[in-house]
Amino acid sequence: MSALFTVEALTPQGELKYRWQGESLEQSKSLVVLRGAWERLLEHADEPATPITNQSLEFYWPDRLYTISALFDERGSLREFYGRVILPLTLDVKSKKITIILVGPDLQITPNGQYEVLDLPYQPTPEQEVRYDLGQGWLDLVELVERREGPFDSTFFAPYRKKIKAIP
Repeated sequence: MSALFTVEALTPQGELKYRWQGESLEQSKSLVVLRGAWERLLEHADEPATPITNQSLEFYWPDRLYTISALFDERGSLREFYGRVILPLTLDVKSKKITIILVGPDLQITPNGQYEVLDLPYQPTPEQEVRYDLGQGWLDLVELVERREGPFDSTFFAPYRKKIKAIP
């Protein structure tokens, strides 16, 4: 049985925004990949928990300023990718927890690589912006999409993609 990780998404001020769980498919020093089950609960800081109506593959790199999720429908078809600019994540293997700090902007990416910039949901502090060079994190994410690397490369993506099945 794979380990179940909890992901916590915080605002730049450190307040909990969301929390959800995913099954670990891969865990190394350079990459953690989680699979999110259909109707897993998304816990909100200030609202009741709601079921998420997609399956996901979530890619977390401890040394990168972004994360990428691939979202699938109930038939197991890829709907879209979703990229987020974050502050450096915290990976606690012992407690099976990943903490990300959302700083945006977010990027919605179609399966064919077209992307749209979504609004900037959170504003990093000036100190965070300078310390972590978040502009470079944004450029790195866009470059990954445009070069069709990482999850956007079919060879890289295929072994993970096989873990997504239609919902009976």
